[in-house]
Amino acid sequence: MTRPTVVVLALTGTGVAVARALAPNGVRVVGVDGNQLEVGHFSRWIERVPDLSHARPGPEFVAALEQFARREPVPPIIFPCSDDYLQVVVDQRDRLDKVAVLYDALRPHVAGLCLDKGAFYRKCQQAGLDMPATFFPVTWDDVAHALAEVRYPCILKPVFGHRWRGRLHGRKVMWCRRREDALATFRRLVDDPCSVVVQEVVEGPEDAITVAACHIRTDGSRGECVTARKLRQFPPDFGSGSLLRSEHLPDIASISFDFLEKLDFRGICGTEFKWDAREGRHRLLEINPRPTLWFDLCRAAGTNLMWEAYCDLARLAPATLSAPRPGVVWQYLARDVGAALEQVRRRPTALPRVLRSFMGPRVYCIESLDDLGATLASPVYSLANAFNQLRGRSR
Repeated sequence: MTRPTVVVLALTGTGVAVARALAPNGVRVVGVDGNQLEVGHFSRWIERVPDLSHARPGPEFVAALEQFARREPVPPIIFPCSDDYLQVVVDQRDRLDKVAVLYDALRPHVAGLCLDKGAFYRKCQQAGLDMPATFFPVTWDDVAHALAEVRYPCILKPVFGHRWRGRLHGRKVMWCRRREDALATFRRLVDDPCSVVVQEVVEGPEDAITVAACHIRTDGSRGECVTARKLRQFPPDFGSGSLLRSEHLPDIASISFDFLEKLDFRGICGTEFKWDAREGRHRLLEINPRPTLWFDLCRAAGTNLMWEAYCDLARLAPATLSAPRPGVVWQYLARDVGAALEQVRRRPTALPRVLRSFMGPRVYCIESLDDLGATLASPVYSLANAFNQLRGRSR
């Protein structure tokens, strides 16, 4: 039986994690990313294909993917690894179904729902899921009402976060300490009240945040789940994990699977919760209906979630996986240095603990002796990304 090729859309650390989980098992992995400096373009595990691998999200990318898929002996499997490519896949699902294999979750009523933070949080409220108090302004009067009612500090969160990335210079949300700050932020950055939700902040340390990588098979049965705890994130407070440790968290796994089943979810995703000490319960922060940045921790902990998903979609014999080992550390070194420096700046007495967090065995997001191309490209990419963000802020 011919094994399907996998096409990974977006070659950040997330795409590299997918390739490292599959290519050593004999799967051909083709990568796509419009940023020619993205680290995955230099990974030994990812193949580049002319006319496809540098295609940016949009109509030309879809056409190139269709042409590539028709040349394959069997339909390829597609794993989007960024929201920009995910949006295109959701929008063009009918076309892609004719030439490729995708999880059922990558449709408007599931993945599209998760991309739209307004619709997603309304769904969470309907399902009775614990989440921070959230307001959905439609008019400027609604904005005034929300800012009068919400508990401070609060955040203003774009409904479609991937469309705001340039405007927010890498940040996910706008943090506001007081009502006056929120009003000023709305006036400065928000053109349409419908484009932002207002949400209270679940206060507490970063290690109160827990995450889960979940897989629900095409037949609706529960696959494996790997849970972990964030130790640091970047940007601090409201960023992506930069230092995580696997941990046995059955309550997080159970809450995640229960909600995914209410969505009739079939696929792979990452969930994120934060413990609310005031209320004594976990609050849902977000769900990503695709692999997320820290997914290589699954493989490092002994549970290759992406291989299980591949076998499911390729209709191979079910993967036999071990239970995840607790205590395995994953680090995105380039980002975690900045997160660690910020921890010390805020609390100088934390320096010894922060230094210890860089010691001991771990798996790195990019750096690997088994993947020198990506390892050597990583500092170049990080410098280029930092330069672009600084240039954006100066405009």
